Amino acid sequence: MDVGGCVKIGGLTVRSAKTPHDSADSVCYRITLSSGEELGYATDIGNLSDEVVDTLCGCRFVVIESNHDKAMLKNGPYPQSLKMRILGSRGHLSNEDCARFLPTLAACGCKNILLAHLSRENNTPELALSSAKELLESAGFGDEVSLDVAAVNSPVALIKEPDDVL
Repeated sequence: MDVGGCVKIGGLTVRSAKTPHDSADSVCYRITLSSGEELGYATDIGNLSDEVVDTLCGCRFVVIESNHDKAMLKNGPYPQSLKMRILGSRGHLSNEDCARFLPTLAACGCKNILLAHLSRENNTPELALSSAKELLESAGFGDEVSLDVAAVNSPVALIKEPDDVL
């Protein structure tokens, strides 16, 4: 599939969009399920470009990068050149930048958010969750959105029961 293209696989329709990342042909996806519900998937995003926002807004389910805590990265063991690459507009999305976007997703109908692509050296699930939860709650979406963090080495459910919200 070409970047920006669309393909049908069984009952799924998958559309890709370019992401702002420093690797060749980095993309995010909007997947339409046979039920009509949509899933957005975006990692390797240095910033929330219009293409990424358009791909994710309106999806009921979203997997989004929450790669690093800026303080941990700045004070961590990486060489300065790598730190600058990660922090750049074509690097990786920080917890703070991801969290700021989540109320917009919720306002567009997102009900399930999975934070993904967390750095093992420059983040923790607790930091990513607390940033996201704080901004969702302050925007009035704390009871409306299920929020979780993707585990590094094991599967995690994207869809949760209503009682499991935050």
